[in-house]
Amino acid sequence: MTVRESRNSEAALKAMNETEHMVLGESEFMVEFFAEGTKAYWRLWGSLGTPMVYAVEEWAKMQRAYCRSLHQVIGPDGQKPWPVTLHRT
Repeated sequence: MTVRESRNSEAALKAMNETEHMVLGESEFMVEFFAEGTKAYWRLWGSLGTPMVYAVEEWAKMQRAYCRSLHQVIGPDGQKPWPVTLHRT
């Protein structure tokens, strides 16, 4: 492998890491957008919709935790920790 190929592969890995973070950010946005819209809908039902608002909040909380774990796996600088182990909390 030449120095040039090494630089190209590092640039490709960095671009892939940036893309992963971008896609994950978009996913987080969609979770928030869906949750807020859904809670607004169920609030229209008044007290009948209150249990569903709580359910959506819990769902969004789980999705946020999952996204945080993915951010940890991806790593901030493109250096994915190896081996990757996820622990349930």
